[in-house]
Amino acid sequence: MTNIAILLLAWFIFSFWGVVSREVDLPIPFLLIILTFFGCMATLPFKSAKFIVWNKTAFIISIILILDLFLLFFSFRYVDFATVITLHYFAPVLVMLFSGTVLKEKINISDILFSLIGFAGVILLFIHEMQFGGNYLHLLGVIAAFLSSITLAAVIVYQRLYMINNGDYINAVRQYNLYMFAISLLVIMPLWLGWVLTDFTQNIATLTASLTLKNIIMASAAGVMIQGLAMILFNSSIRFIQAKTVAKISYTEIFWVVILGSVIYNQHLYPLQIIGMAIILLVAYRTIIYE
Repeated sequence: MTNIAILLLAWFIFSFWGVVSREVDLPIPFLLIILTFFGCMATLPFKSAKFIVWNKTAFIISIILILDLFLLFFSFRYVDFATVITLHYFAPVLVMLFSGTVLKEKINISDILFSLIGFAGVILLFIHEMQFGGNYLHLLGVIAAFLSSITLAAVIVYQRLYMINNGDYINAVRQYNLYMFAISLLVIMPLWLGWVLTDFTQNIATLTASLTLKNIIMASAAGVMIQGLAMILFNSSIRFIQAKTVAKISYTEIFWVVILGSVIYNQHLYPLQIIGMAIILLVAYRTIIYE
């Protein structure tokens, strides 16, 4: 139960991605660089058995992680919050497929059923806010949000696989953030700068306006707390918990997203949302008790 409690705490901290997406409007490359830099710094107070600079598996996982964050932040820029979150959290259903093939976990009908029930709860939470239609950027954002569900599922499964073979979770999180920082700086940033040159005056003005103290402080804090601490908690727990269980418990993150929205933004809870929250808690409770 200790590892379950640690995992629940990690998902709670991850729920603050919703606040970051609403409050921080830095260009995505700048945001990724700050997040991963401070995420890496957050691992320094913790002892690691041995820091291994290069690991092919960790590098591949880092590519998936950075792609997941990029797709998520991109979709948040052009699509309403509710649609993005709903599509993103189709991931636990996909984990059932990935964990069965990659990790050779035994997937029962009940696993698939309860992951689908959890997804139904997510739909009930956000269906009243979902928006359809829009321009091509909206369409690209919707596609990005759905693709982020695939990358999230892959992140859960392959981090679990890496932790099975390499139990040093501090070293793993340090590697992930270091590689993600390098990818952001050396690949994503140059591509973004190329886009800036297409309308230099306008894009530089937008960049300058976004470089506020508030944005930088919030992004740095998110790097330490989410990309650092939450990642450490997550990886320390998934060494002992099957990916299919991790996936179903991940629905609790959505519960906290709604609670934070209600507390911070005074969002009203509708009856369907309360039912959705009850379904999510039921799935999490059943998973914790029986698995």
